[in-house]
Amino acid sequence: MKQTLCAAGILFGALVSTLSIEGALAQRYAFAPAAEAPQSAATPISISTTPHWFALKSLAAGQSTDVGALTYLYGYVLKSDNPAFGGYSALNISADGKDLLALSDRGHVLSARISELNAETCSFDNAVISPLLGKGGAKLSIQAGDAESLIIKGDRAFVGFERVDRLDEYRLRGKQLDYVSPIAGLARQGFKGNNGLEAIISIDAKTIAGISETKNNTGAALGVFIPVCDAPPCAPLTDGFTYNVAESFSVTDIDDIDDKRALLIERSYSRATGVRVRLMEVLKSDIAPGADVSGRLLARLALPEHRVDNLEGISVHTNETGETLLYLISDDNHSARQETQLLVFRLNDEKAP
Repeated sequence: MKQTLCAAGILFGALVSTLSIEGALAQRYAFAPAAEAPQSAATPISISTTPHWFALKSLAAGQSTDVGALTYLYGYVLKSDNPAFGGYSALNISADGKDLLALSDRGHVLSARISELNAETCSFDNAVISPLLGKGGAKLSIQAGDAESLIIKGDRAFVGFERVDRLDEYRLRGKQLDYVSPIAGLARQGFKGNNGLEAIISIDAKTIAGISETKNNTGAALGVFIPVCDAPPCAPLTDGFTYNVAESFSVTDIDDIDDKRALLIERSYSRATGVRVRLMEVLKSDIAPGADVSGRLLARLALPEHRVDNLEGISVHTNETGETLLYLISDDNHSARQETQLLVFRLNDEKAP
C-alpha cells in the first residue's frame, strides 16, 4: 500500500529557529523515553512530505543550483505522527536506488520503498519503523541504542554506536535488521561521552575505519581501525589515525564515492552562524594506521545561502545514467522546531574547488 505522496505545490519552508537548534544540539540526548511507545516489531507508518526550499533566493522549485562541486537537485521535508520517527543519524540508499533505510539515535530503523523521488514528486511504499534490537532480541536502552553510523554489504550490516561505544553486526532481513554479534567494543579508545563513533567506512574486506567526534589536543578527530571477520571475535584493534576536521566542525558521516574515494560530512553549529556543513572528499588510501588524514573541500552549505538543518547521514548512489548522487538526511533531534530533511545532490567532479 502506498504510504506517502508528497505535496504537488511549491511551499516555502519556514526558517529553522537558530535558538531551537542550539538547544536541541546542546541537549540532544536529554529526552524523556516515556513519551515514546515501545515497539517490538515492524510498525507501518504514514509519512507526509513537502518540497524543501533549499536556496534562500529567487529559485523556482525543482530548478537545480550549483554548490561547489555539487548540484542541488531536489529535497523534501519528511514528517510522521509516529513518535519514533526522526532523529536520523545514518542513511543507506540501495544499489538500485529503490530502498531507503535510516537509523535513529533512539535505536529505531526506518525502512521504505522509494516509488518516486525527483524534482516534481515523491512517494514511498510500505514505510515501516522497527526497533534495533540487541543480543537475544533484547530492546536496547537509551544509552545502548544510540546508533550513529551504518555500512550495508549484501545482507550484512555493520552499525556503529556512541555512548556505549561499539560496532555490532546485523543481518538485513526484509525491512528489519536482526542482531548477529558484537564486532568490537570501543570503550578504551578515548572517546568522550556523546562524542563517540559517528562515521564508519570499509577500507578492505577485513577492516572498517571509524571516525569519532572526540578530538585530540590539536583539534583532529580520533579514528580507529576495526577488524571484521566471518566468525567473531576478530583480530585485536590496530593503531588508529586522525582526521583533520575544520575548527568548530565535527564529523557526522561518511560513505564511498567509489573504490578509491569517500565523501565525508563535517557539521558545525553556533548561535551566530547557525548550522554549517562542509562536504569533503577523502582518499581511502590516505586512511592508514598512524596517518593524519585531510579531506578536499567539495562544497559548503550554510545560511544565508542555503537552508539546511542538522545533516548527519549520507548515502552515495550511482544511478542508471552513471551520475553520482548524494542523499543527505538530517537529525531533527525529535524537536518540533527542526526538520527531517532528505536532500539530493549530484556530484560534478570537474567542478571541485
